[in-house]
Amino acid sequence: MNPREKKLAIAMGVLLAAAGLWAVVKYGVVKRWQTLQANIAKTQSDAERYRKNLEVAHAAEADWSALRPLSHNVDRAQNKFLQNLHQLLDKNGLAEDCTVTPQAPRELAKTKGMTEVRATIAARGTLQQIVNFLCDFHERDYLARLDRIKIAAEQKPASATRSPAPSTPAKSSRRRGSRSTAAATREGPGYGAEGPTLNVTIEASALVLGELKIGNTVVAQPTAEAGEDAEPVERLPRARDEYARIWESNIFKLWQEPPPPPPREVATAEAPAPQSEPEPQYEPPPPSRPNKRIGATISMSGKLAVLILDCDDPGRPSEKVEINQPVDDGTLVLVIPGGNGGMVVQVPERRGVKYYFYPFGHDETGRQYTFADRREIDPRQDAQIQAELNKVLRG
Repeated sequence: MNPREKKLAIAMGVLLAAAGLWAVVKYGVVKRWQTLQANIAKTQSDAERYRKNLEVAHAAEADWSALRPLSHNVDRAQNKFLQNLHQLLDKNGLAEDCTVTPQAPRELAKTKGMTEVRATIAARGTLQQIVNFLCDFHERDYLARLDRIKIAAEQKPASATRSPAPSTPAKSSRRRGSRSTAAATREGPGYGAEGPTLNVTIEASALVLGELKIGNTVVAQPTAEAGEDAEPVERLPRARDEYARIWESNIFKLWQEPPPPPPREVATAEAPAPQSEPEPQYEPPPPSRPNKRIGATISMSGKLAVLILDCDDPGRPSEKVEINQPVDDGTLVLVIPGGNGGMVVQVPERRGVKYYFYPFGHDETGRQYTFADRREIDPRQDAQIQAELNKVLRG
C-alpha cells in the first residue's frame, strides 16, 4: 500500500467513524430527547384538561347537592306537592270551586332514576288571582314547572254563579303592585271591575331526584327537602310589580264606550244686548274622493302595506303605500288583511283628528269599493276595527 492509498484509507475510516457517531448521537440522544419533550408537553396538556374536567365535576356535584327536591320518596313528594298546590290556591282566593287531581308519577326516559309527580288543577277566578297564583308557583323553592295552561272566560254572567257571601270577611291577599278586589263597581253586564270570571286548567309537575353516579362513585343526594321555607325564591324574570299590567289591561273584558264628560256649569249672567246676526260663513263643500280603490293588502318583511289602483286609468301601475305614509287626504295607520279587511287612515280636520275606514273588496251587488265608500269609524259598530286601532295607537 503506497502512502496515497494509506491516506485515503485513513480518511475513509475517519468519515465512517464520524457518520457512525452522528447516527448514535441523533438516534440515541437527540431523538430520545425530542420524544421525551413531546411526551412531557402531552402529559401537561392532559393534566390541564383533567384539572378543568375535575373543576366542572366538583361544580356539578356542588350544584347537585344544593338542589332541593320535595322528597326523595315519590309518594311523599306527591303528597307534599298536592298540599303545596292547595296552599297556593287558598292564598290567592282560588280554593273555592277548584279541584286538584293527582296524576300517576312518570319516570323520565332520558334521565334514569328521576321521576315527575304531576297534578291537574281546575279552578275559577279573576285574571288577577290567576296571575298571582302563577307568580307564587314560580317562586317555590323546589324543582317544579307548569306544563300547560288553558284559560277561558265564562259565557254566563257572574251573578248567576256567584256563591253566597261568607259570614266572616275573608283575609285580604293583596300584594304590593296589585289592585283591590273588594270594590267591584259595575263596568258592564255580567262582571265587575276585575273582569269576567275565568276558568283555568293547569298541568303542573315536580321533579323527584334519583341517584347520581360518576364512574363508580355515587354522589350524595341533597339532604334538605324543599317546601319548608317561608320566604319565596326570586326566580321571576321581572319585578313582581310589572305583572300587574296583565290584569290592568285585561284582554277578557269587552270594550265599552267611555262615559260622557260631565256637563259644563254655565254661570248665569245678564242677558246681552241684542246684536245683529253675523253673516253665515261659507262652508266649502267636502272635497270629492279620488276614484281609486284598494287592489290588495300585502306583507313584506313582516310589514303590512296596501296596493292602490286608479279606477280611471286601469293600465297605470299600482301604488304601494306602507304604514305612516300619506294616502288620500291623511296618513295610513292600520292595515287589516283578509277578504273583509281594508285600511284605516288618520285625517286631521278642524275639529280634531278623525279615523276613516276604507273597505276592501266589493259589496253585495259586486261593485268594487272605492275611496268614496270610506266611513268614519264608529266604536259601537266597528268594535273589532276599534280594538285593532287602539293597539296601534298605544304603540
